[in-house]
Amino acid sequence: MGCDVERDPARYLGVLRHAFEKHYGERSDVWTEDREMRAFPSIIQGRLKLPATARALDLGCGAGRDVEYFAALYASADGVDLVPHADWADIRARRPNARFFCADVLGHTWEAPYDLVFDNGCFHHQHPEHYRAYLDRVVEMGGGRGYYVLSTFKNPSLEARVDDNGRLHRYFSDADLHRELAAAGLQVFDELDAFRVRHGDFYRLTFARPA
Repeated sequence: MGCDVERDPARYLGVLRHAFEKHYGERSDVWTEDREMRAFPSIIQGRLKLPATARALDLGCGAGRDVEYFAALYASADGVDLVPHADWADIRARRPNARFFCADVLGHTWEAPYDLVFDNGCFHHQHPEHYRAYLDRVVEMGGGRGYYVLSTFKNPSLEARVDDNGRLHRYFSDADLHRELAAAGLQVFDELDAFRVRHGDFYRLTFARPA
C-alpha cells in the first residue's frame, strides 16, 4: 500500500489502543463532532426505515454519539470500542437501552443478530490482514441477514497513510472496497459520497447486506 504500517496484526492492535487512549484522554478525538459523520445515522434511517423493534450495533463507537441516536429510535443500541470513553456513562443515564463494551471486534462474544451493524470509520483503520476476519464477524453479528453500513475515507489521490500515532488510514477505491465486501458475501446495494470540508475529500457511505 506504500505506507509503513506495523506488520504484526497483534502489535498493531496495541498501536490502535494506545492511539485512542491518547485521543480520548486529551479530548483530541476531533471526529466526535465531525459534521459529516454526525449526519450519517439520520441518512441511514432515512434509507433503511428500520422499525422501532430493531437492534443496532456501532463498531468503533468512540464517544457514543451514534449509539445515543439509534437508542432513541430502536429497541436497543450497543457500541463497542477498544478504549472506553468518558461520555458513555452520561449516555447510559439518558438512554437505558444503550450499552457499551470495551473490546476488540474480533475478540468479543456478540448477542447476535443485529438488524443494523454500523461502522462509522472503523474498518478503514483495521490491519489489512484482518479485513476478511473483520467482515466475517460483521456478517455473523447480522445473523446472515442484517444490514451493514460503513463510512470510509475516499480520495482518488491517496491509497493509504499512517498518522503520527501509527494508525493506518486506508483510502479504498470503490472497486477495492466492493471487492473486500463481496469476498465476505456482502453485496453493496447503495452508496453515496459526503464532502469533507476540512480535508477537501470525501467520506463514502456504503450500504451492504449478505447476498
